[in-house]
Amino acid sequence: MKNEGFLLLTEQERNAKFRAALNTKSEGGLTGDEIQEILNLLPSDKQYEILVYHKTDEFCLGVARMKEARKRLILGSDFQGFRNQTGKLVCDVQSQAVAIAVRKKTSLEECSQLHILIPPERCRKEQECL
Repeated sequence: MKNEGFLLLTEQERNAKFRAALNTKSEGGLTGDEIQEILNLLPSDKQYEILVYHKTDEFCLGVARMKEARKRLILGSDFQGFRNQTGKLVCDVQSQAVAIAVRKKTSLEECSQLHILIPPERCRKEQECL
């Protein structure tokens, strides 16, 4: 859906679409409470590219590649952040889901992404998480 059409929807309709997108993209890997927390913290008038990871190192690289972007922790109280370990960027994540909103504004466009790490132990058998 284009931004113009999305903005014509009511806040309730935008939240319903965002909830459905989060559930679909995460393949049911996020709990209802986690989805609600994301909805509560992100504005309903913006669209996000949703990127889901099941490996910590891929999540870390995905977030880090957006240089000079604003990053905001949305979900994950045990997320300790990024650290450099002998030339390699490492994320300190325990066992819960983590979501980071990344926003980069250039003179031509604005890019809004939501990077979500779902621990591999939450994957269903039919999913390929490892």
